[in-house]
Amino acid sequence: MESPDLNSLKLAFQNALQRWIATIQKWQELLASTSHSARAEDVWKQADFEQEDARKAVQDAKDAYEDAVRKANFGF
Repeated sequence: MESPDLNSLKLAFQNALQRWIATIQKWQELLASTSHSARAEDVWKQADFEQEDARKAVQDAKDAYEDAVRKANFGF
C-alpha cells in the first residue's frame, strides 16, 4: 500500500478521535449543567448514544488503519 493511502487512513483515524473527544466534552459539559428533572435522564441517554456512535467510528477507523499498516509492513 502506498504511503498516501496510509496517510489518508491515519488522518481518518485522527479525525474520528478528535470528533469523539469533542463529543465527550460537549456532553459532559451539558450533563454537568443539566437540572435534576426527568428531561435530564433523556439528555443522559442521548449523550450515551452519541458518545457510543463516536467511539465506534474511532474503533472502525483505527482498525482500518492498523490493517493497512499490517498489510504494508507484513503483507497480510
